[in-house]
Amino acid sequence: MAFRNSFSTIKIEGGLLSSDYLRQIASGNGQVPGLSLDAYHLSPGQRLSDAISSAWNVMRGRWTAFKDALNGLPEKDHAISITRDRLLLPLFQELGYGRLLTAKGTNISGSDYPISHVWGHCPIHLMGWNVPIDKRVAGVAGASRTNPHGLVQQFLNLSEDYLWGFVSNGRLLRVLRNNKTVARRQLVPLALKLTCCGWEMIDYWNARAAEGWVETFNGAAGSPGIEDEDRRLQIRAEIDAIVARDVFGLTASEMEYVLEDFPTLAKRQIDRYNEFLTKRLILEAMVASAGSRPSPSASDGVNEGCQKNTIILTNATSTKDSCEVTNETRGYAFAKEGDGIVDFSDRAFQPSNRPGQS
Repeated sequence: MAFRNSFSTIKIEGGLLSSDYLRQIASGNGQVPGLSLDAYHLSPGQRLSDAISSAWNVMRGRWTAFKDALNGLPEKDHAISITRDRLLLPLFQELGYGRLLTAKGTNISGSDYPISHVWGHCPIHLMGWNVPIDKRVAGVAGASRTNPHGLVQQFLNLSEDYLWGFVSNGRLLRVLRNNKTVARRQLVPLALKLTCCGWEMIDYWNARAAEGWVETFNGAAGSPGIEDEDRRLQIRAEIDAIVARDVFGLTASEMEYVLEDFPTLAKRQIDRYNEFLTKRLILEAMVASAGSRPSPSASDGVNEGCQKNTIILTNATSTKDSCEVTNETRGYAFAKEGDGIVDFSDRAFQPSNRPGQS
């Protein structure tokens, strides 16, 4: 099997899977669950390589037909129906999910989550080729109240029944995971720094330290909390950024829009700091959390709002921390465990990329 050390079509945020684990999958490591012949439920005597080649060839034909249909649409058409019917639904079917069922409207805490499809306990939100995953689009179900990525991420975080989910517009596909545990791990130490600012709070701090949230405080004087007002303002901004990004799935641009609804706070801070300081600190915290995330130019739609705990599969060029998917992996193996799909670039379905060829 052809193998390279980087996976140019996969970008992992938040450490969901390590590069080493991806390499084990690509190499067919027998120790990785879900890679045995039995796991694919193949017919007796059928070879895995033949199944991979068959699925790959089917999707090459689907891709060509989809691109032809897409070229015949008006420029402003969102292309939702043809993207679902001619590309994404066939893709999931080839990957062993069967024909996806349309999801019934789900309501959590009084809010509706219009996710398009579901497979077992996995929400799968399929949008159109011309519907950005990271931006709201007025009048488009599943993209108007919040961006499609944020919709699925918020649904996963609030639901007790769903751990993983997918969102795709055909240009790229993201595998998302419930990340409320990660957010809690970040929020609790920050909240303790704001609340434990007196000697009487030392015992409470150390009780939380015994639970593993913070380091034990052994200071002879003072308190473990942060009392400096500028630093406290920074911590509040970090908390707001975590909640916006990891709980509500907001992008930095959406959070900027939300913050514009606080004119009184803005005026007070402009008078004191000559700027809306809270707004700047929150947005800086959100952008800083992006770390090694790909730039929009590199990833055809990925922007600074891309959440952690995300596997992004796209037609991106190679970037730092990216990995190049081998043909077998790209064509079939990953999605059996929900860990990846194909890239959606024209080069992906070229004859030279046929599974098994080096």
